[in-house]
Amino acid sequence: MFNFKPDATAEARDRNIAAIRNMGKLAMVQNYLVEKNAAKITDATQTEWQVTGDLARMADYKAYSEAPVHLAIRKDFTEHSAHVTFLDVAI
Repeated sequence: MFNFKPDATAEARDRNIAAIRNMGKLAMVQNYLVEKNAAKITDATQTEWQVTGDLARMADYKAYSEAPVHLAIRKDFTEHSAHVTFLDVAI
């Protein structure tokens, strides 16, 4: 879950969302969703965007985390995002 910084341009937002959605095309990803929060954001503790991905095994998670497409967006994403929360769950 994350927000963009207030000064992130529309182009930076679009570029980052497209890059994040592109990661859902990786072979090890079973399901992938990148969507805006349906609820109105009323304060800084809420996040505007959510990314949810399903991977079958921990080896797939490791491959996803280390994929060049994943690593390539980090700098741009970090520059334009705020309030990033990761929750990685193994079930």
